[in-house]
Amino acid sequence: MSMSPRPSFALIGAALLMSVSAGAGASQSWSFDLLDPTGSSSGTQLTYTQGGATLTARGYSSTGYPDNDNSNANRIETAYLNAGPGYPGVGITNNDAYGTWPGDTNENGGIWDIRELAIDNNERFDSILLDFSALNGSQGVKLDTLNVLGYTDSDFFVLAYTGGGTPSLVDQQYGSLAGWTLVGNYSNLANNSSASVDLNTSIYSSFWLIGAGGFEAGTGVTSGDKNGNGSWKAFKDSNYDYIKLANVTVTKKDGGNSVPEPGSLALAGLAFAGMLGLRRRKEA
Repeated sequence: MSMSPRPSFALIGAALLMSVSAGAGASQSWSFDLLDPTGSSSGTQLTYTQGGATLTARGYSSTGYPDNDNSNANRIETAYLNAGPGYPGVGITNNDAYGTWPGDTNENGGIWDIRELAIDNNERFDSILLDFSALNGSQGVKLDTLNVLGYTDSDFFVLAYTGGGTPSLVDQQYGSLAGWTLVGNYSNLANNSSASVDLNTSIYSSFWLIGAGGFEAGTGVTSGDKNGNGSWKAFKDSNYDYIKLANVTVTKKDGGNSVPEPGSLALAGLAFAGMLGLRRRKEA
């Protein structure tokens, strides 16, 4: 008489634990509404929370020495972020606003001047750092989409930090940033309108830098527009760039190294215990 093979309870238990671990290592996604910060809606740093995840946004601009117009020689300093009611997206007001010498004369239009409360490259080069280190530590996240509002010209660039440790931008120059990888230059994707931009990247990073215009390693911020010969066009009124960010979506990939959730382990343990009890009853 043939006998059906008896399952190995050790193998079944191992399979259960493997399935739990695989589930714990699955990708997770978050969508952050940048118009709804936690706490203050202005300052050099804003905090956002979504589903237990935290994003910190910081503003920067090239307002440091020698503080010349449209110059990558300028040092980077912190800048003020603007969000909350009345703002269609997060923008930046830099330290040279309001006519202070030498002044960014186009940075003091107030909330009604929608362009100059944007992230722009008119005279000074603005950028916003998205810090996801509190969400997934050094493993980072993949920046999937940006909801961008553009005004006049609306080129922008995205950099991902792939160096070691925590990046420092203050007192640096855009043209000599170390440890940053250019994800892409995005041209006029939201000109005088809004658009959801898919970045199409496979990079995972805890730190992402978004700025107005184009970017080239060794050069820094550009106008974002090129001549027929491939060189960057000079900065002028017709090709200054103005963008605001309304929303970002990110994906966290644990890579299977995460500790399984207690509830999942408990369910696996109960299932395995049930199988052992069934085996004992049959043997009795």
